[in-house]
Amino acid sequence: MARTSFSTKVGKLGLALSLALAVAMGCGGTARRGAHDPTRVAEDLGRAMALIDAGYTDIVARDRLYRGAVRGMLAELDPHSSYFDAEEFSELQAQSSGDRVGIGVELDLRGGRARVIAPIEGGPAARAGVQSGDEIVGVDGHTAELEGPEKMLRRLRGEAGRTVTLSIRRGEAELKLILARDSLHFACSVTHTLSGELWYLRIRSFQQGCHQEISRAWESLPKPKPKGILLDLRANPGGLVTEATSLADEWLEHGDIVRLYARGAMRESTPASAGGMWVGIPTVSLVNRWSASAAEILAGALQDAAAATIAGEPSYGKGTVQAVVPLPSGGGMALTIARYTTPSGRYIQGQGIVPDVLFEQSASALTSFALRRESELPGALAAPIAQPRRSTKNVHIAGSVDNAALLSDNDAWALAAASELRVLVAAKAVTP
Repeated sequence: MARTSFSTKVGKLGLALSLALAVAMGCGGTARRGAHDPTRVAEDLGRAMALIDAGYTDIVARDRLYRGAVRGMLAELDPHSSYFDAEEFSELQAQSSGDRVGIGVELDLRGGRARVIAPIEGGPAARAGVQSGDEIVGVDGHTAELEGPEKMLRRLRGEAGRTVTLSIRRGEAELKLILARDSLHFACSVTHTLSGELWYLRIRSFQQGCHQEISRAWESLPKPKPKGILLDLRANPGGLVTEATSLADEWLEHGDIVRLYARGAMRESTPASAGGMWVGIPTVSLVNRWSASAAEILAGALQDAAAATIAGEPSYGKGTVQAVVPLPSGGGMALTIARYTTPSGRYIQGQGIVPDVLFEQSASALTSFALRRESELPGALAAPIAQPRRSTKNVHIAGSVDNAALLSDNDAWALAAASELRVLVAAKAVTP
């Protein structure tokens, strides 16, 4: 049977409506201009909205169309340029200050799933036993399959003290957990001693006031100061670049910390200043595939200045900078404005920080869901220059990544990094 065209099937009523719309919009009445003429594009947008107003099967609120147009423009650019409605923008601002109400998890929402990157230490999810690699398949009886992961994320939020039921898939098993949301300020750091000589500094994210918080914690620790520092940036998704550069400055005395490039030219650099708290103290920094953005700025600056040995696995590779701008509607937008490089000019975007000491470990259930790095995201920007870097040392760690639980007694990565740090401390002790 021959395929019938849509225009044939519309019938007399549809044909009359189509003609009326064409007349109303002046179809064919405008001289043809180039396809890239901004005036023509604006006319196309106005015409599309008028056609929706006049002929769409349901009445659509105009503000929904406006939001969709802005959201669509930004989505064409890259994965990190995006639009936020008023509710989303308010949540974004709360997250940057470190204050939130929820269950305390970092989630990966790509691929149509809600995977737990890591439960935030001390939060309700961590206390209830949520683990890295868990997939949240339902919230309070609503399934991610029907509603999508973004809707699941919104259902996780709510009033402090109110309970929420999670349906979780862990490998082949499925389980339910009931936990209470909490209103929390998640401290960006944890500090304690690995031994009398070595101190451990973990930075979970770079929230507002992170540098000041760590400085206060450092000053409160017992004297004398340590002979070595283990800086743990694993699963640090980034945050405020200014907080990361302020911390980098504590290890550096001169040179740049980070450089910003846009449209082929360097637009800005952040210089180091003398007098840092940790200048000259041997340091090993741990990174993994979830260390991103501002965490990569810090690791790259220390690596270039030989102020720290970077250990672990290649980082995520998110090397673009977004400006977050409020909009008149009460919403806002994030717009990618530059790529950043390490002080030596290495682009992080799509390449990440390659560790000096590469930890090799067997695959595991945690990696089976194939959390993608930046370079694998649809529409991700590439580094203008490919600058491959190789690790100078490989260390095999027994067991699987699942056994590298942060801050646990069997944290194989922290133990291996501490061994590397002791080597650095011993080398400095014998240096004349």
